[in-house]
Amino acid sequence: MEPYRFMAEKLGMSEEYLIIQIESLLNRGILTRVGPFFNVDRTSGHVSLVAMKVPLECFEEVSEVINSFEEVAHNYERDHEFNMWFVVSGIDMEDVAKTLTQIESLVGLKTYNFPKLKEYILDLYLEA
Repeated sequence: MEPYRFMAEKLGMSEEYLIIQIESLLNRGILTRVGPFFNVDRTSGHVSLVAMKVPLECFEEVSEVINSFEEVAHNYERDHEFNMWFVVSGIDMEDVAKTLTQIESLVGLKTYNFPKLKEYILDLYLEA
């Protein structure tokens, strides 16, 4: 299987060159992970947006814990009282709740779960 071949063709480069560029972005911390996007809820799964109030002095440590969960797609920082946001998915709402309980017990902070009610699709094209 050649998972990057299609993307490389769309970008007009070889698969090998694309992989080198992705590895470079990961090594420099510009990207934290590369993977497919799935609409989990269309496969009978569940997805939620989650917020947390994380003290700045432990933001990086909390981020590492959250990113260690396979159920978490990504997290990001915002300049707001709720300064950490992330997306979590699971088989169902109970599965998501279980993941959030595990995160709370590991970091000692409350999670605020905002389940997806409606999806909006935005097309974004960035010319490189």
